Amino acid sequence: MRQSSVALVLALASSRAWAGHHHVETDEEKSEDAVIQQVDSQPQLELGLAGRFGTFHTGPVYNMAAGVAVEGGVRLDKLALLGEYQLLGLFDPNDSSRQQPSTLPVNVDSAPAPAQAASPMHSTPGGVVHRLGANARYSVGRFLVAEGGIGVRGDLWLEGGLGEELIEWSGGGYLHRADVSIGAGAGIRFRGTQHHAGYQLGVRATFAEPPAGYMPVTTPTCAGPCDAPTIPHALDHSILGTFTIVFGG
Repeated sequence: MRQSSVALVLALASSRAWAGHHHVETDEEKSEDAVIQQVDSQPQLELGLAGRFGTFHTGPVYNMAAGVAVEGGVRLDKLALLGEYQLLGLFDPNDSSRQQPSTLPVNVDSAPAPAQAASPMHSTPGGVVHRLGANARYSVGRFLVAEGGIGVRGDLWLEGGLGEELIEWSGGGYLHRADVSIGAGAGIRFRGTQHHAGYQLGVRATFAEPPAGYMPVTTPTCAGPCDAPTIPHALDHSILGTFTIVFGG
């Protein structure tokens, strides 16, 4: 029932767009327009299905990343409070120029690590990342128009969030850590008096502590042609582009 209502909202919105200013509203549609203006600012369910693609950084390892996410929560006019689950696959970007010697942690209560643990990595490991997160998304710019019983809303938004990552390497081993994310984007959605649906595009940057025991470079360096050396970023930083289909009541 919900999926059919969402499809109806999108179909009606498209038909109104084709009709343009030639459409003359009936009294019933004018009444629905007023309801749409009112309910859009009330608390309502917000769900999303997202595709994501970008880069992922873990200590000495840089990966390309692609995956999906599901999110859900409540929207209060301009503010949305959302929980999410994200699943990313990590791939070798075929760029060994940024590989650094591995200095992964050694348990002081155990025997010394094999000598090869401190040797340079010859390939980039792959794996998967599971992330559970909580995000707050706020519309810094918004418009809402309603005509013919269909509302159209556009948003420019900023977001921030906290998450927990579980990275599972395909060659063996796992890493668990917390992260902080920030993002921005834009979206458009169509709604009737009971349901809404649309899509949005955005970008998200995530920051996390490097793995325990990994010794990042602390002296100024030039990773490529440069005017002057600088100290590399102390935090692992990942950037993902997002495309999300949103819907709800």
